[in-house]
Amino acid sequence: MDRRNFIKYSAIACIGAGIACGASRFIIKPKTNEIGELIEPDDALLFTLQFHLAEHCNLNCKYCCHFSCIAEKEFLNIHKFKKDIKRLAELTESKIHVINLLGGEPLLNANCAEYIKITRKYFPKSYLLLTTNGILLTKMNDNLWKTIHDNYTILNVTYYPIEYDKDKIMSKVKDFNLLYNEYYVDKFIKLDLQLDGSNDYVSSWTKCPTKNRCAFVYDGKYFACEIPANIHHFNKKFNKNLEVCEDDYLDIYKVKSFKEFEEYSNKPTPFCRYCNCFAECLDYGIPLEEVKWENSSEHDISEWTNQVDK
Repeated sequence: MDRRNFIKYSAIACIGAGIACGASRFIIKPKTNEIGELIEPDDALLFTLQFHLAEHCNLNCKYCCHFSCIAEKEFLNIHKFKKDIKRLAELTESKIHVINLLGGEPLLNANCAEYIKITRKYFPKSYLLLTTNGILLTKMNDNLWKTIHDNYTILNVTYYPIEYDKDKIMSKVKDFNLLYNEYYVDKFIKLDLQLDGSNDYVSSWTKCPTKNRCAFVYDGKYFACEIPANIHHFNKKFNKNLEVCEDDYLDIYKVKSFKEFEEYSNKPTPFCRYCNCFAECLDYGIPLEEVKWENSSEHDISEWTNQVDK
């Protein structure tokens, strides 16, 4: 892959990873180490997949669209992950454009290096991202830095308006000759969940600009959207029941062929009835609601919905 195409498609991958955060600046600094031709979008069967290595986070960001700030401490079981990754490789012929290992905060998981190795083993030609808020980067051991390099992984850092030792981080990036991206976040795009599920789910899905661009795997289930994949954190915190039914995901162990992914991805799912995030804005030509990034240990349901909680 030539330098121009690498920059182009890495940028697409990383911007896709950060789009929900309303990134205010994006920088890409590719290096020259190669593992051969990587899968480009036109050759991929799936565009992207996300996995949480940790459900929880070491930042208490208000408005988090993954609900990590209200998630209880939980790490991805590495044995289940290996089983899921292997199964997904079988179903997709290992042709996924981007695989994003994130959270929560993935560096909270002490086995982070092993997840990278497992992913690269079964997806040798995918763009592989490790997306982190950067807080723990200066505490990473050399084994993890080396694993990121050796497995041709993009270190994808989201910098928030907090204090970082950027010089120390960049020194390590240069020492290990890493593929590295950074973007700066000072605002989020606020979700607007419709608690009563009264939206027309077909209309919500049709107008969604991110459909099939934020696919997520959780507990052996493939979701076309990260919101239903993680809504259990919201439900538990606020004692709600935004229902996720069997038609909202694919059980990767019941899927017989990739054709089922295509059929699933080309139709709305029942959970879309809870999503008012984009439909109203597109109907009336008004911008999405942007909110200033804040770090808070207290979280209210109004961070994720404009609907009055009855």
